[in-house]
Amino acid sequence: MDLSHSSNLQNAYFRLNKAVFQHALISLLKGLPNVQNLTLRIGWQHLEEQWLWDNPLKFSHLRHLQLFMFAHSNELVDKILYLVSFLRATPFIEKLEYSGFDLWLADVGLAGKTLDDVSIII
Repeated sequence: MDLSHSSNLQNAYFRLNKAVFQHALISLLKGLPNVQNLTLRIGWQHLEEQWLWDNPLKFSHLRHLQLFMFAHSNELVDKILYLVSFLRATPFIEKLEYSGFDLWLADVGLAGKTLDDVSIII
């Protein structure tokens, strides 16, 4: 992903399908150093086993992040761990909105319903 002409963008929206999450994230970190409002729609991403937890790149100006991540229950733990690693690159975040789709809250009973959208705002 070439973002060489995007370094001064303050608002950005990206839809990532069939992307390797880590590679896309590093491209965003390098190409959007001044972004303040970022929306990411991530679907069908590939998660690699290794992730650089001590990545020196940061979104130092990012204040508002909207993250839409498609997740099945069997992938949920891995995706939440990657979300946590992603948040390490956002030290000055003021507002986080996370939405996940097709999440199962329980295997049986009334609680075992699929939600169309789950939002967490911190």
